[in-house]
Amino acid sequence: MQNKILATILILFTIVFSFGCGEKEKPEISNTEEGLVINNPWFRPGSLNRNSALYFEVYNNTDKEDTLFAAESDLAKVVQVHETYNKGNDMKGMRHVDFVVIPAHSKLVFKPGGYHIMLVGLNKDLRPGDTGEVTILFKLNGKIQIRAEVKGK
Repeated sequence: MQNKILATILILFTIVFSFGCGEKEKPEISNTEEGLVINNPWFRPGSLNRNSALYFEVYNNTDKEDTLFAAESDLAKVVQVHETYNKGNDMKGMRHVDFVVIPAHSKLVFKPGGYHIMLVGLNKDLRPGDTGEVTILFKLNGKIQIRAEVKGK
């Protein structure tokens, strides 16, 4: 009986140890593209003179971190990098940030409830199916122009 228990413990230890000490997989941060890549951009709907937001994924497939520090677009009077933050008492707020660092070999998602590009004072309605252009400015990779579609209600 003791031999069976000891054998079972030894087998379990071997299994756990082999999983814990195996070579860790590198997370896939993009498909086959190199450099700094913007994927899945989309806008939230918005009305003339109101606000909207742009969301996307940034894949940094380089050996150096890069810094997103601004955005430009003719779609709105003001275009800023924003973050959603916890104000306390289960309240959320949004605020302008001067920059966002994208570490080397990583993915950062700009999404509702997180980082986003805020379009303040839209110059036209943004309805589902419409498209628009925004230029994202990075410290190392310069300007990257993206076209996004309006999605949602």
